[in-house]
Amino acid sequence: QPFAKRADPRIDAMYNLQYCVASAVLRGPCRLRHFDAAAIDDPRLAPVMRRIHVTPDPALAARRLLATDVQARMRDGRIYEKSVDLARGMPGNPLSEEELMDKVRDCIAYGGALLPAAARECSTTASGSSSWREVAHRYVTSLVASSPRRPRAS
Repeated sequence: QPFAKRADPRIDAMYNLQYCVASAVLRGPCRLRHFDAAAIDDPRLAPVMRRIHVTPDPALAARRLLATDVQARMRDGRIYEKSVDLARGMPGNPLSEEELMDKVRDCIAYGGALLPAAARECSTTASGSSSWREVAHRYVTSLVASSPRRPRAS
């Protein structure tokens, strides 16, 4: 379906192929901030989205759940094609440690606006760590430690 903002524009953008592909063309890899209101309203997206055509193909389901074929036609007539039977990050096609660390850093950067001290501590740790699990654990620990304590109900 063509991209349309409805009750929850963030969710509309996250689950719309036109939006996600246009965003990737203009901005590069998907980041959490690309689903904020200002990013969704970026006027550069509309002309790119109009050039993206999504065509359902029943044959893809026979290959594998979430299989995808992409074809890009250039102005000069060249055609680029890519087929993926199993998306990155799915069981059977896991992300590399570097890709996982990149995702953790993106989450920290995005969440850092809420708790800057925890984000700073974690980004310092991330620069010297090789384990995305360690960095994520330290960030969550920092979040818990910096969260206001609520009295327990008796």
